[in-house]
Amino acid sequence: MPRFKLEGMSQDPLPPPPKVRTGQTLTKLTKEEYLKRWRQRFYDPAFLSKNADLDAIAEIAWDAYADERKSPRTRKAGPGFADPEYELSVEWLEARQAIVDAQKSQESSDSASRVLLICASPRTD
Repeated sequence: MPRFKLEGMSQDPLPPPPKVRTGQTLTKLTKEEYLKRWRQRFYDPAFLSKNADLDAIAEIAWDAYADERKSPRTRKAGPGFADPEYELSVEWLEARQAIVDAQKSQESSDSASRVLLICASPRTD
């Protein structure tokens, strides 16, 4: 038993359970903030002569962001998927196919033996 009592401290040995949060917070940018961040990519003075072109492209980029067009080019998933009619991103399907092809090549007994070495060092020298 302690010889002193701390004021305001709970006598309960277990802290209350943390509040569970689900989902993501909304991070929708204003147009002004979006365009400011987008233009940061073109800080190099070499882009100064293309300001009008960049402004036009920035408006297209803003429209895509505001309309949440993350996958503007899609096609049906096709055979091999749980829902072959589901619309998937063409980029995602191409990346998936490249992985499938690489796996087939890696697993082929006709291909050369290889070792994948991953160096997780923060240094690159």
